[in-house]
Amino acid sequence: MTDQKTDQKTGQTAGWPALPVRNGEPAVPDGWRQEWERAELRDGVPVLVRRYADPDGTPGERLMTVTRRRDGLLYSISDRRAFRGALPAPDDARALAAAAWAELSPGLGDEQTFLRAQAQERAIADPAGTRIPVLWLKFAHASTGTFGWVTVGPGGAIVEIEHLVSWDYRASRRRTEMWDDDAWLAAREGRGPQLPSPAALA
Repeated sequence: MTDQKTDQKTGQTAGWPALPVRNGEPAVPDGWRQEWERAELRDGVPVLVRRYADPDGTPGERLMTVTRRRDGLLYSISDRRAFRGALPAPDDARALAAAAWAELSPGLGDEQTFLRAQAQERAIADPAGTRIPVLWLKFAHASTGTFGWVTVGPGGAIVEIEHLVSWDYRASRRRTEMWDDDAWLAAREGRGPQLPSPAALA
């Protein structure tokens, strides 16, 4: 396993790309701009959803969506850049997830029980419809009965981190809204079809 030490000044984990969150704040890359902000509800709790993009990047490709509670608690980050490189080994991916949990909130990783790792893909919102391979690591939060995950992409980049996600067992779907998912937003606004399970109903 690679030694996973995070530099407190740069957010860089030894041997891997910088984490998308530092000290509970989204690590928006230098030069990126906020495209929009919207006030929504996440499981009945008021949140702010912010979209950032690189003005000099490929249109639609380089974006980051951040969902946070009004008191500042960060729920999720979704980074849709076309990262390149090999996927890390599962043990390294779990170590990267632990580093990301620690940056999101001290002690949060200790409250999460690792459930499984699954190879998946993520779509990049670029004109070419690029898809990248990822390793999705799912965790359970016993005290709240919710779930969380860290998704590790090519080169060890963290492309998603989210926690406090509730589940609708009867419908076999996620219950928590998916404000960081463009396809779910399109369905919510009547611009696209309803997503199949396990996605939340729009």
